[in-house]
Amino acid sequence: MVLDECDIAGGAETNMVDESPLLRSPNSTSAASANKALSAKESRACDGTCEAVGYFLIQAMSWMPLVLSLAGEGLLAYTAAFVAAWFNVLCISLIWYEMGKTYSWPKTLDIIFIVINGILTFLTWTIPDNMTTINSFSNTMICGGIVIGINVAWALGYPFIKSHVADSVDEEGISHPILKHMIRRLTDMWILTFSLMALISLIPPIISIQDGSSGTVNTICLMVMYVVLALALCISYWLYPAYFVKHKDEIADLYLEEIQAWNKEHRNHKYARKDEEGGGLANIYE
Repeated sequence: MVLDECDIAGGAETNMVDESPLLRSPNSTSAASANKALSAKESRACDGTCEAVGYFLIQAMSWMPLVLSLAGEGLLAYTAAFVAAWFNVLCISLIWYEMGKTYSWPKTLDIIFIVINGILTFLTWTIPDNMTTINSFSNTMICGGIVIGINVAWALGYPFIKSHVADSVDEEGISHPILKHMIRRLTDMWILTFSLMALISLIPPIISIQDGSSGTVNTICLMVMYVVLALALCISYWLYPAYFVKHKDEIADLYLEEIQAWNKEHRNHKYARKDEEGGGLANIYE
C-alpha cells in the first residue's frame, strides 16, 4: 500500500490507496479477474432467467381470457375475460413490445379474444332475459368463434402462431420455408383442437334440452375440454418444437427449391449462410 500524496500535500488526513496494478501480486490480479467474470456470468444468468420468467408469464396471461370465459358464466365472467384481453393488449403485450422482446403487436390471439368476449359481454348487457340460453351455448360460441377467428386471420395472412414463432426467431427468418411449415402444422392443430372443444361443449345443452338436467355432464365436459386444451398447449410449446428441431433436416428435404430461393433472397441471414444448397439448417432453433 502507498500514501495518497495529494492528501498529504493538502494537509488532509492521510489516506491509504490501492497499489499500482504493476505492483499487485499475480494471485490478486487473477482473483479480481475471476470475480469480475463470475459477476458478469451471474448477471447474464439473472437476465436470462428474468426474461424466461417474463416470457412464461406473458404466454400464460395470453390464455387467461379463454380460461376465465370457459370457467365461469354470466355477465361477470364474460366482462372479466373481455377486460383481461384488453389488459394483455394495452399493458403486458405492449410493454414487452416496447422493450423489444417481441416482434409484433398486437397479437392475433389477443384480438380474437377481444372480439369474442366483447360480443358475449354485449349480449349479456343488452339481452339479460336470454342469459340462460347464452350461458348454455357460451362455450360453443367461444370455441367456435376462435375457430372462425383463426381461419379469418390465416386467410388475411396473420396466422396466430406466426407471431409466437417470430418471437423465437426474427421477422426475416419467419418467412423461411420450414418455419412456414411449422406455422401451418401448429395452426391446423389449433383449429382441430378448438373444433373438438366446440363439439364437446355442445353435449350439455343438447342433453339439457332433452331432459332438462345437465349439471354433472356439463362439469365432465368442461374437464375434458381443459384436458384437450392442456394437451394442445404441451404439443404447441414443447413437444412439436422438440420434434421440429430433431427432424428439421427431413422437413427441409420437402422444400429444397423453396429453401434455395429463400437463401438467394436472404443471403446474409444466418439461416442461409451454412445452407447454400437447402439441406441441414443448423442455425434454426439453435
